[in-house]
Amino acid sequence: MNDSITAINSIIPTAIPSRLNTFWQWWIDELRALVPSRLMSWVVGDVAVTDMMVDATGITLVRIESGKPIAFAKIPDTEVTTHALLRELRAKGHDQARVLLGADQVLQKTISLPAAIEENLREVMGFELDRHTPFVASQAYYDVKLQKRDPQRETIEVLLAVAPRAVVDPLLTTVRQAGLSVDGISVAGIDSAGPDIELLPAHDKPARKWGNLLRLNLALLAVALLLGLVALLLPIWQKREEVIALNLLVGKVSAEFEVSQRVHDEYTKLATEYNYITGKKQGMHASLAILEELTRISPDTTAVQSLDLKSTGKTREVTLIGEAQTASKVIEALEQSPLFQNASQRSVTRRGSSGANEWFHIATELRPKSLPAATLLDEKPPEPVVVPRPAIEAPPVNATPAVTEPGVKATVAGTPANAVPAKSEAPAATVVPAPASQTAAPADPVATPPVANRKLP
Repeated sequence: MNDSITAINSIIPTAIPSRLNTFWQWWIDELRALVPSRLMSWVVGDVAVTDMMVDATGITLVRIESGKPIAFAKIPDTEVTTHALLRELRAKGHDQARVLLGADQVLQKTISLPAAIEENLREVMGFELDRHTPFVASQAYYDVKLQKRDPQRETIEVLLAVAPRAVVDPLLTTVRQAGLSVDGISVAGIDSAGPDIELLPAHDKPARKWGNLLRLNLALLAVALLLGLVALLLPIWQKREEVIALNLLVGKVSAEFEVSQRVHDEYTKLATEYNYITGKKQGMHASLAILEELTRISPDTTAVQSLDLKSTGKTREVTLIGEAQTASKVIEALEQSPLFQNASQRSVTRRGSSGANEWFHIATELRPKSLPAATLLDEKPPEPVVVPRPAIEAPPVNATPAVTEPGVKATVAGTPANAVPAKSEAPAATVVPAPASQTAAPADPVATPPVANRKLP
């Protein structure tokens, strides 16, 4: 079971890259078929590399299909400098060629190496080339291709391809005589190794031309960078415009605020000057109120001989000198009063003149008086609630009031005293005389409203 798993793991690293490479080549071919030929020739025409096989008889131009070279033109050795096809390639700028070597011209060998040298595989193999081949690094063109990894043993398996310079250099000379530059040396006819083997060192390759594909890629890169720069700077520019607009608004509001602040300061100054005397009056307790409070809270046995009221800084102080039955009672009464605070003795207590009392010298501070709530001058005071008095009906204008006495019936002018009222008439009522201002009948009863409709004050 373990052997099967190990075998599968050894196959996966080589099978997956091979399938991915095949899929990638198929995908690229399908995309190329969709692109117009003129556009494709403009994009990749001037950077295309011509594949060719060189031998003693001449140069054979080939194209790779399914990993195998297919010849489509043969140029003899005597016509390499004058052949029309080569002149056309040079005229179009397609002067870069890749030399394909046959499998019989390349030495290939599979080697197992430590996994630690994978990062510098080609450089390490240059030092170890004489151990695995009959050549040193200066006598051959070589390349190393990774085949698989063995994590358990921490080793890698590589394919080493070596071609002697004595065989390859004459072929490269023939290509250069044709006016072409050698862009690479590869191996033809081997599917597993051919496409990936590159024997020509990087320092021997010609400088890459600025083809249309490279120009297009650089243009796309420049456009991408430009769009990224715009995406980075556009929000900053928009925020800057918003800040400028807000600065204008802030400047306008600041000017209005300064005007309002000046008006407010002037109003505060005038209000302070106007309320100075009132504040002094409202913020200080009246002397009569102080005397009244001292009279109210002092014990009955207290006799004050000297009272001094003076201001010390922001506080007012009251000094009392006199006699009392107990000086501590006076201090206790002052502390319990809502008008005084911080009462204390100013001198040592001693016996009074009668011997039963104590002589005291006490000082206390007046508590700060809270100012009344401020009111605006334009506010109208609340209107008083007027409770209407009940209306008193006055007697008719033609009625003559009569003073009634106990046991005597009221009489009305024009009506006998012994008259009996009918059932449908209202019972007789006692008439209350109206005030002197309303008892006089007006000269014209038609022009003046009846007194009964008036309300007495």
